[in-house]
Amino acid sequence: MIYFQKTNKKAFSLIEISVVILIIGILIAGISNGIDLYRDMKLTTSRNLTQNSRIGRIENLISWYETTKESNFSKGTSTFEDLKNFTTNQEINRWKDSNPRSIVKYDATQTDSANQPKIIIDDITSLPIVKFDGSPRHFILPNGTVPFNNSAYTIIFVCKNSNNSPGGILGSGTYAPNSSNAFRYETGRKIHNYWYGDAITDETSPANSVALNKLQIFTFTYDQTNRKIYIDGVYQTGDTPPARASTNINNTIGLTCSTCGVSREFLNGAIGELIIFDRGLQNAERQDIEKYLAKKWSIKI
Repeated sequence: MIYFQKTNKKAFSLIEISVVILIIGILIAGISNGIDLYRDMKLTTSRNLTQNSRIGRIENLISWYETTKESNFSKGTSTFEDLKNFTTNQEINRWKDSNPRSIVKYDATQTDSANQPKIIIDDITSLPIVKFDGSPRHFILPNGTVPFNNSAYTIIFVCKNSNNSPGGILGSGTYAPNSSNAFRYETGRKIHNYWYGDAITDETSPANSVALNKLQIFTFTYDQTNRKIYIDGVYQTGDTPPARASTNINNTIGLTCSTCGVSREFLNGAIGELIIFDRGLQNAERQDIEKYLAKKWSIKI
């Protein structure tokens, strides 16, 4: 009887273990499904916010790059194959311009597979973002996407920087005095509107105004007289620079200057949204866009 009882106890323990393993598996599957449902809900909500935002109704919209709309991305090298579903770290060769106001589209492209940025899921928002890793991964834009000569502009990014080094978010122009119009992270946790010149023609936010590894809203405005920088809706700095003469070539995303050799400054970070106007927006217009982006990307303003 004693031997029989010991055997029974051992067999019962194995059954218990099997049940526990089964329960753990069910819990893990439930958690995984719950995460997927949450991401689907966030994506649907974000798409609705995007569709109902004021951006498409504001005049002088040049281009709009966002990550939640279905088929906004393509993959491939010699051809563009639309992505309706993707896995994280998927390399992409096109980020489509979502501007609803124009039939002319300024798509961002990269057909060299070694230089293609990747899609990842942001840990905080559970939304897709475009990842740049500090290597030559970047997009090329059609000439004239970024406002050139001395034209006015409002350019708004949702992005984050992964280190405290220079890295280009948006670039354009020629690497010569007062011939560029670029937007980049700067050492000292600063953001920089770069016209390639000196302190008079380049505008930089205060030191430590940029967070690391955190999505923020950066707004740059220029009305041909005044130039301003806002971070998360808060004014940072402004000036009245002399007129610039930036050229319309070498337009890029994730890179400051495509013709500068080792000093090209590739972005080490990620971009969630990028909006370009060729007009200095009114405060009410700017604030409406920042509120939409803040709600969509869970950013406090």
